[in-house]
Order: sequence, then structure tokens, then C-alpha cells
Amino acid sequence: MKFKIIGLIVFYFILDTQVFSQDEMLFLPLKNKNGCSIFSSVSGEKLANFPCEEMGKPSKDLIPVKFNQKWGYVNSYGNWIIPPIYEYADNFYNDLARVKKNQKYGFINKNGEVVIDFKFLYVGNFLYDELAPVQCSEKHNYLYGYINKKGELMIPCEFQSAYEFRK
Repeated sequence: MKFKIIGLIVFYFILDTQVFSQDEMLFLPLKNKNGCSIFSSVSGEKLANFPCEEMGKPSKDLIPVKFNQKWGYVNSYGNWIIPPIYEYADNFYNDLARVKKNQKYGFINKNGEVVIDFKFLYVGNFLYDELAPVQCSEKHNYLYGYINKKGELMIPCEFQSAYEFRK
């Protein structure tokens, strides 16, 4: 009975889109009380085991991981690609990830380079479009607008709320 339950749990994770491909290999990141593990979803082989406090949902090739109260990114083998230096780290969408540092949000690329500086109170993601919502603190009005992938304000911060573009 235990094997059926474990099989159903693994099947659920596969269907829950937490399985991603890296160079034709599928992997599944899992967290337990002993740390984090990454498994091949095809063979069940453990690809990596490493200490962590928390894991985010993976992007196609990088997984947000919290270690020593900071967030960074590991690859499917548990190697740090972007060191844990952020207060928050999200998935990559359109090759950019929102991250938080010194209580402000910005965006980095998959090399860990800052693409959009840390100057916003909140940012959404570049899910399906070239624009992302941001919360500005211009004149302490804390309103929302939209930036492009260069960080340029394309729609002024004059709205009480803003959401990511959806298909």
C-alpha cells in the first residue's frame, strides 16, 4: 500500500508541472526534513542531494533555493549557479527572474547579472509579454505602472493595481 501511495505522489508531482527538461533529461526537485534532493523523473536516480531551507518551483533549468536565509539558484545537479544573496527569488520567465535585495525588487538573467536595478517596491513577472507590472514610490503615492525588459517605465505609475499580462 505504501508503494501505491508513493507512486501516486510522484505521479502527482509530475502532473503538477514541477518536472522540467535540461538537455533532454527530466528532473524533479523535492524538499524534505533533511534538505533538498533532485531526482531523474525517468530513472528515479538521485542526481543531487544538498542542504537547503526551502525550494521554489523550478524554471526550465534553474531552481530557486533558500540556504542560510538567502535565495539563489541551483542547476539540476545541485550546483550553485547564482549564489544565495537575495531576500527573495522567483522563477525565470522569458529569461528574467524577479529577485529582492535590500527590500527592493529588480530582475536578473540566468547568469546572475542584474538586468533591471533594485528600485521597485514590488514587481510582477514578464509572463507572456514584454511588460511587467511594478509598484513605484514616486512622491510616496505607491501606485502601479509597467516597465519593459530594459527597466524603462512604459505605462506611468498612476494605477491603484496592476497585473501580469495573460494569454
